[in-house]
Amino acid sequence: MIMKIIKFVLFTTIFIILPGHSLLAGEQWLTVNDKSLEIQQGSALDFSQIFPVADKINTYVSVNNAGQLSFKNGDGKRAKFLCAPYSFSNIGGFPDYREADQLAEQLNRHGYNMGCRSSCDI
Repeated sequence: MIMKIIKFVLFTTIFIILPGHSLLAGEQWLTVNDKSLEIQQGSALDFSQIFPVADKINTYVSVNNAGQLSFKNGDGKRAKFLCAPYSFSNIGGFPDYREADQLAEQLNRHGYNMGCRSSCDI
């Protein structure tokens, strides 16, 4: 209970009381005119380098002696997976090949190396 009170006081102090009027947009603020939210290759937001090309999954995944996931043909080194959950609505449906490639590229640039489809009937 004490920790909840401390967290509340810290939150209130840091995010509400201290900033004061600085939460309002000022004249020096720039307007974002970009309509696309796609991450450009090589930009500061491109996290695709987290998983170098050598770490692309092209083999089976197994459990190594330390109880961690590793690649079957590797040296037993831990395999790291960041999974992006996504689903497709009934309105738009599953993307075509071009859009699926764009989706995979954007997920990779976000730093994901795995995707998990949900709510998909086959």
